[in-house]
Amino acid sequence: MKTHIYPVDDLKPHTTDSDTCWCNPCVDDELVIHNAMDERETYEQGRKLQ
Repeated sequence: MKTHIYPVDDLKPHTTDSDTCWCNPCVDDELVIHNAMDERETYEQGRKLQ
């Protein structure tokens, strides 16, 4: 069973019952990491500074 990591209070709900979701999550053997619709991860990683 894979663990899903998804953003809290995102603008659109994520699908956590499978590896496919509208956000095109990063999937590996154990984790499914979902992306936020508001692109908050780009700010957290320093790629977008506005």
